[in-house]
Amino acid sequence: MRGRIAGMRLIALAWIQFFGGVAILFSCDYYVRWRDGWLGNTGTPTSDVILLGVPLVLGFVAIILLWRGTKNIKNLWLRLAIVSAQAIIGFLIYSMAALWYVVDTGIDSL
Repeated sequence: MRGRIAGMRLIALAWIQFFGGVAILFSCDYYVRWRDGWLGNTGTPTSDVILLGVPLVLGFVAIILLWRGTKNIKNLWLRLAIVSAQAIIGFLIYSMAALWYVVDTGIDSL
C-alpha cells in the first residue's frame, strides 16, 4: 500500500512541477513584457531559448517522475502506455495554454 501512495505522490508531483513551472515562466515573461511596454507588440524581450527550453526541461523531469511513480506496474508495455498517455495529455494542455498566452498577450500579432 505504501508503494502505491508514494507512486501517486510522484505522479502528482510531476504534474504540479510541470504546470507550476510553466505558470511561473509565463508569469515572469508577462511581467517583463508589462514592465518594458512590450504587451501587444511583436517580438520577445525574453529569449526563445528560455521560452522553449524551460518547458522541455520541465517535461523531461516530469516524465522521469512519472516513470518512477509507475514502478509498481510490472508490465513494461502497460507502464510505457500510461506514461506516454500522461505525457501526451500534458503536452496538449501545455500547447493550449501556450496558445492562449500568445493570443492573450498579443505576441507575434500583426
